[in-house]
Amino acid sequence: MAEYQNACVMTSQTQKEELHEKIMTRKTKRSETSDRARDRAVERRVKREEAHAIRWRR
Repeated sequence: MAEYQNACVMTSQTQKEELHEKIMTRKTKRSETSDRARDRAVERRVKREEAHAIRWRR
């Protein structure tokens, strides 16, 4: 009986670890995509500001 309980504890522990890894990888992926999105937004803003500056100078 004790062996059976230990086996259950072991599996639940590994499942928790796997779930944790999945969540962490998902978070890192999400942060990478948000970084890329932020970079794109910054580039767009810079381009817009440059375009407006050129228009204002004329």
